[in-house]
Amino acid sequence: LCTGATHTALRDALELGYVGREACAIRRSGSVLCWWPLGDEPRVVDLGQPATHLYTGGFDACAALHDGSVKCWRHALRELPWAQASQAPI
Repeated sequence: LCTGATHTALRDALELGYVGREACAIRRSGSVLCWWPLGDEPRVVDLGQPATHLYTGGFDACAALHDGSVKCWRHALRELPWAQASQAPI
């Protein structure tokens, strides 16, 4: 399910999850990558700061961020991110 470029980009992945048909991972740096498993090159999800945890389910994904806030995005629209960061710590 990974192309050569995806495999190389994910050598330092800490967490993996699936959002619809798309896969996402957090790297050691805190960056989040998402890709379509059948050949799509990984793209960085612009969350504005490093992520600490990844939560996925159905067609939605959320990342807990370094400052304790959360940002979410939706697979079907491929718009990243679609929700504003929560001000409440998780």
